[in-house]
Amino acid sequence: MGGSVLLSVAPPHKGNMKSSEWYFRISKEKIQLAEFIGSKFERLNPSDRFQQRLEMHNETSLRIKALELGDSGVYEARIKTEPANVEDWTLLLTVYDFNPEPVPVPEIRSHSLSSTAAGCNVTLECLVPVREGVNISWTRGSPLRDLGDLERYQLSPDGRSLQLSLQPNPPASNFTCTASNP
Repeated sequence: MGGSVLLSVAPPHKGNMKSSEWYFRISKEKIQLAEFIGSKFERLNPSDRFQQRLEMHNETSLRIKALELGDSGVYEARIKTEPANVEDWTLLLTVYDFNPEPVPVPEIRSHSLSSTAAGCNVTLECLVPVREGVNISWTRGSPLRDLGDLERYQLSPDGRSLQLSLQPNPPASNFTCTASNP
């Protein structure tokens, strides 16, 4: 709550952008929020509940500023490209009020457990100040992807420690720890 969000879609059809339309669904009612045609952004009802909090980030992205709890809901985008492609997208947004402080950036600390000619065992520890509701996840590589082979990686029950069994001269691999709240 109070922050901003960028609702963005990436249509697979590569063509000249014709228009994009953005909608907000409240129960069974669907309200058109904005339209982007050519290079012109138009708010259809600037006095609606969003007032001056909406802006077009680019042809296929809509930003909502100063988020309110009532902004939670289903957003729909309709993207039209030339020659005659129409794609509909649905995005679910949930705005939370219970934890207004952002999660701090985690720090990774490594501990070497053993090292031999056959390989080494290393533990990576994700350090983030303990807060209720903080989730820890690990990814690897660039671009980021799941850890994959669980024989080489072992995760602690709380997710804060990752044990690695590395072979001699392993290919370069990055490990990323992400701390998030709901």
